[in-house]
Amino acid sequence: MQKIKQFQHSDFIQGLIWMALGMISFVGMSVGSRELASTLSIEQVLFFRALIGLCVIVAFGRMLLPELRHAKLFKLHLARNLVHFMAQYLWTIGVVMLPLASVFALEFTMPIWVALFAFLFLREKMTRARIFATISGFIGVLVIIRPGIAMVDPAAGLVLIAAAGYGLSLIFVKRLTRDVSPAAIVVWMIVIQLPLGLVASLTDWRPVHAADIPWMVVAGL
Repeated sequence: MQKIKQFQHSDFIQGLIWMALGMISFVGMSVGSRELASTLSIEQVLFFRALIGLCVIVAFGRMLLPELRHAKLFKLHLARNLVHFMAQYLWTIGVVMLPLASVFALEFTMPIWVALFAFLFLREKMTRARIFATISGFIGVLVIIRPGIAMVDPAAGLVLIAAAGYGLSLIFVKRLTRDVSPAAIVVWMIVIQLPLGLVASLTDWRPVHAADIPWMVVAGL
């Protein structure tokens, strides 16, 4: 019994560490993307973020590259990443145009969309708690964007659409994890989104400077 408790405690600590690292990475991506967008196009920001991701995959090649041998559920990977890529594009526009506090507040509506999409596509039950949380979240959105009190910033609408896109992307991830590993999901995300970012960036390519490289790393990690 003591060993079981120690094991559970260890998993809990590891979970907290991963959550903390995830939050640091997310903040870095937000700040880095905002800085890059001051000199580069949004499309370039997405491309270089994916390029840094590819560098990470190559660095951990022995662990991650074998995941490319399995193209299981490739169509689902493709659909997930098309949705995720568009959500990233809209979200990055929001990061550039809105205060980061507003972006984060609007992005926290993602659980609302996840609950709704899980009900629609995964047939998960919509419990009273979920319904209450969804309604509360919707009220929170109204407080943030204040429709009727002031002109709603179009960028806020883009971030809300991005949050919905991220929510739908998570539904794809939940379905994928039934058959493939989390590592495979990450690897295929980079492999699919890198060429998408490259093609998009060529439509509005701007000169890249050495000062941009540190922000690329911050945004990509």
